[in-house]
Amino acid sequence: MTVRRLEDMDSAALTTPSESHRVGKSARIEKAQVDAELIRLTRLRSAHAEEQYRISSQLAHSREEVQSWTERLANLPRI
Repeated sequence: MTVRRLEDMDSAALTTPSESHRVGKSARIEKAQVDAELIRLTRLRSAHAEEQYRISSQLAHSREEVQSWTERLANLPRI
């Protein structure tokens, strides 16, 4: 079946203006829900990226600290 015939069948299925309005309204509601979910997921992705950056920075800092303390311990006078 061609796309055009499918479109014709879809429009024929909506016989009354109230049916057409109802379908349009539910499509708008679904789009709003999808948009809200997209925003939520985008924020989660951003928060995850920020957390990964924070963890990476903290790990680098901790490694530098370990190096510094290791050098300080090596330079302590032996008793």
